[in-house]
Amino acid sequence: MKQAIFFSCRLIQSIILFAGIVLIAGCKDQKKGMPETVKEDTVLTEAPSESNSNEANELQDALPALYSFNTIGGEVIGIAASEQSEHDPFFLIGDANYIVATKYLDERVVKADTLLKNEFVYTQIDSASIQQKKVGNNYYLLLTARETFKGQAITEKTINFILLDVNSLEHYTLMYEGVSSIRCYECIDGDFHPVPLLDKKPGLKSILFEYANKSKWVYRPATQVEKDARHFINYEQKWNEDNQEDNHLANGHSGVSEPVYSTYYKEDIFKLTAAHASVTDSIENEHFKILSYFRGNILGFDKQKQLYFPIYIESCITGCDKKIRFVSPETIEILYDEYNSKEVYTVQLNKIRF
Repeated sequence: MKQAIFFSCRLIQSIILFAGIVLIAGCKDQKKGMPETVKEDTVLTEAPSESNSNEANELQDALPALYSFNTIGGEVIGIAASEQSEHDPFFLIGDANYIVATKYLDERVVKADTLLKNEFVYTQIDSASIQQKKVGNNYYLLLTARETFKGQAITEKTINFILLDVNSLEHYTLMYEGVSSIRCYECIDGDFHPVPLLDKKPGLKSILFEYANKSKWVYRPATQVEKDARHFINYEQKWNEDNQEDNHLANGHSGVSEPVYSTYYKEDIFKLTAAHASVTDSIENEHFKILSYFRGNILGFDKQKQLYFPIYIESCITGCDKKIRFVSPETIEILYDEYNSKEVYTVQLNKIRF
C-alpha cells in the first residue's frame, strides 16, 4: 500500500515537472518568434515647441488622412489636413488650414506635430510629389504645399517644401515666393527664402533644395540659352529692368510714362503671351500690329522690320485692362477702360528707344 502511494506521488511529480518544462519551452519559442523592436537613428534637430506639439495632438483625431506609411519600427506615420475641398482632398479651402503629421503605434498616438498652418489662404498639396527618402540610417518624408491668398489684395504665392524626420517628427521648411509668369504655365516665378537653421545642417539643406528644384511649381530656365537676359522668354524682365518698372499689381493701374525703352525680337512674343492671357484688343495699320492682353501687356509687331517688341508691361488682378487705338500712323492711345476716370496715355511708336 505504501509502495503504491509512493509510486503515485512520484508519477504526479513527474507530470508536473514535464508540464513545467513544456511551458517554459513554449514561452521561449513564443519570445523567439516575436519581432524585435528596431531602433532608428535620430537626427540632431531642434525640438518642436510644446504648444505646436499639443496643438497637433488636439487636431490629429479630427483631420481626414491624406497619406500614411509604416516605419521599420512598426509605427504608422500619417499625414492629415483640413479643410479639404469636396472635389480634391489635397486642396484646402478653409479660413484656417492645417497639415499635421502623426506617429501611431498600435493605434495609439505616440507623437504629433503641425507641419503647416495658415489663415485665409488656399493651400494646394502636390500629391504627386510626396516621397519617402532614406539618407544613411535616417528616414524622411518630403512634401510640397502651395499657398495662394484669398481675395485680390496680395498677388504673391508661396510654396512650402517640407522635410519631415520620420523618427523624431521634427521638420524643416524651405519657402519659395513669387508670382505667376509667362515664362511657365503653372509655375511661380520667384526666389527661395533664406533658412538659417538649414545652414547649420548642410545635408538636410541639400536634400530640400534638390527636392524643391524638381518641383513643377518652381520656375527654372529650360535651357542654358534661356538664362540670357536678351532671350525672348525674358522679355518682361528685360523691359522692367530697362524702364526701371515693376508693374505687377493687385488692384489699380500704374499709368504709362515716357520715354519707353524696348527690345526687338525675332521670336513671336504674341504667341508666348497668348498662352497665359487672352487678347482683349487688337489694332493694325500698314506699319504696325498692336495687341493688348487682358489686364496685361501691350505688345507690337513692326511689319517693315518683321520684328516683335514690348510696348508696355503691366499686369493686375483687376483695374488695369487697356483699350488701344491709333491716333496717327505711329502713335497709339491707351485707355484704362476699367478705371472710373478712364485715364488716357499716348505712346509714339517711332520714339521708343531700342
